[in-house]
Amino acid sequence: MSGFLLQTYDVFCERFFSRIFFIYSVKNSVSRKTITIIFILNTFIMILEIILALAGLFGIFWSIRSKQIIPTIITLGMVVGIIFVLYPPEWNADAGFYVYLFFTLVAMLYGLIIRGPGLYQRLVIVLMALPVFLHWLFVMNHWPGNTTLLMILPVIVFIAGLFHARKFRNEMGFLVILFADAVTVLLEQWVF
Repeated sequence: MSGFLLQTYDVFCERFFSRIFFIYSVKNSVSRKTITIIFILNTFIMILEIILALAGLFGIFWSIRSKQIIPTIITLGMVVGIIFVLYPPEWNADAGFYVYLFFTLVAMLYGLIIRGPGLYQRLVIVLMALPVFLHWLFVMNHWPGNTTLLMILPVIVFIAGLFHARKFRNEMGFLVILFADAVTVLLEQWVF
């Protein structure tokens, strides 16, 4: 596990410093204000990537802690999708989006089919997974429509679900990942 963390740190540093060197390489051709804006935007993108990576780490930790099979599979599948999207090479990004999309669909079906929990718990799972699934489905297929506003629903549902967090002790791993994804999409659309 420590080898993976070191590799992740190396990739993070490489991407961060390559962005800084890009800024300094265009220094002679653009103004100082433009360089500052590029640096701020690149730093913001790195912060969004860190939010998703931390949500993935929390999901892995929570899955190990809960020891339930289906929520663990869903969480680990989402984490694999996040890793494919965040780390090079670039051809991994599409595969990562589709893996993430598939496991978001599995999470939604899990919320519809699971028998043990009550209606409230199932509704929270479905209302968090459905907007995220629809957003990425529309984005990946370049379909028209503003699905960014859909991402407000998982944020609201997650905050409401925190009041009953004990009911979600098995599903909290992938619910946090869905929440972090919704927050990063909203922040990205707000800035860009």
